Amino acid sequence: MDRTSRTAFRKALHILESRASVTGNAADTEQSTALRQIERLTAISDNVDAIPYINDIPFDYTSYAAVWAEAQAIRSRGEWHTILRNVQTPATVIHGDSDPHPVEGAIIPMTDAGIACDVRILPRCGHTPFLERHAARELKRILLETISRA
Repeated sequence: MDRTSRTAFRKALHILESRASVTGNAADTEQSTALRQIERLTAISDNVDAIPYINDIPFDYTSYAAVWAEAQAIRSRGEWHTILRNVQTPATVIHGDSDPHPVEGAIIPMTDAGIACDVRILPRCGHTPFLERHAARELKRILLETISRA
């Protein structure tokens, strides 16, 4: 990520952090705009060769914040492991070899909960394999194979 992008990213994060407890339409619009900016910047930093796309779905910061607050509460109460232990089906984990998020973050909690994981690492692929130019064909093959086993 270049200097201009890093500055824009920090500015968007500052908006989110400084206005986290502010509510109302104006605050929601500003926070949603900041999240959209972060989305654009992480699309650059988290991918290898992404296909250009336009996400024109309106961003709802209030819903976003509520979902992540609930996810954080589940983790802090230690309920995530209990939820995973109730999973009765194997999981297919599809991960890019250039994804900045370590694959172990997905695999370890699942295997600790007894979930069988079929791990597929895609070469020349970042965080969003469905947007990656070099991963599209292999991703489609893996998805069709996984669905056919279901």
